[in-house]
Amino acid sequence: MISNRIDTTKRYLKMLHESFEMEWDVAFKNSQQSSNWIERLVLIHPRHYASDYPTVATCNVRGTRAFPEERVAVGHSCSSFALWGYDCEMELPLAADHLFPWALGGPTDARNKIFLCRCHNGVKGSDVHLYPWELGEPVWLREVLVRVSAIRGRKLR
Repeated sequence: MISNRIDTTKRYLKMLHESFEMEWDVAFKNSQQSSNWIERLVLIHPRHYASDYPTVATCNVRGTRAFPEERVAVGHSCSSFALWGYDCEMELPLAADHLFPWALGGPTDARNKIFLCRCHNGVKGSDVHLYPWELGEPVWLREVLVRVSAIRGRKLR
């Protein structure tokens, strides 16, 4: 599991770097012709559109950084197993975190939320190596790409 995540992360980071080296429109066109969803995932990185929007408040592509405060359902536990492969034994309050990091374009969307104890939340940070790539294309990706495409003046097919 972990070695596959590392390999996929390496591919993602290489594609991300390459996307910064080409015009967004070219990368977008290439991604539309590809079955590889990771090619589309790199296009939602804030670097592709953030320079046009000085604050998050003026650009609602991924939402605010923090999830709204909410009560965690009784019986819910830290989701450390999904990221590290072991159950958390700490009795700490849970916090909502972005499964795909917000800093890399992950939206503040319930479908991109994971609950972690404050300790695991703190160590996860924006480490994309922990993302469960094996789950496949995120259900929220198309919606976020539509918003980025609108900013970039392109229509998503």
